[in-house]
Amino acid sequence: FDPDQPHSLCAYFKDLCNLLEEAKIDDPQIMKEKATKYVGHEVAELWEGLASYKTGPYEDFTKAVIALYPGASEDEHYSVKELEQMVMDQSQSPITSVTELAAYYRNFKLTSMFLMGKLRLSTCEESHNFARGLPMKLWNKVLDHLDTTKKYQSHAVDDLPGTKDINNAAKYIL
Repeated sequence: FDPDQPHSLCAYFKDLCNLLEEAKIDDPQIMKEKATKYVGHEVAELWEGLASYKTGPYEDFTKAVIALYPGASEDEHYSVKELEQMVMDQSQSPITSVTELAAYYRNFKLTSMFLMGKLRLSTCEESHNFARGLPMKLWNKVLDHLDTTKKYQSHAVDDLPGTKDINNAAKYIL
């Protein structure tokens, strides 16, 4: 677990839970001890100082730990604000290769799929945001390609094709 990446905390606890189950460890105190064994010294000290570390069920301990890290809970992995920041940052950076495009697409999809699954982002908003992250020169070429291939003919603002089609067109151009 990296405290600078709070969204990794739930994955840490899931991995730990799997290991504890495989080792057939079900004593709450031993489970808590194992949870603090694989984190940095300062993090372990913090967690061991929690009241729920000393007494109570393991689940209360994990909830208390998660509460220490904003953005760590399952519902807070990604936000619309983070997506918009990613898009703005990417729009300021050139995309000159398929590798750079693929990195943007993977990062974008990771965040957008989470938000769509939580009903915080629509398919239309996803397409618009992805397109906004493309440098203007590349985006104009993507639009021309989509128009030529009949994937985007309406030219209505709300009728962009999906991110997959936009990404494929950008790959073709690059």
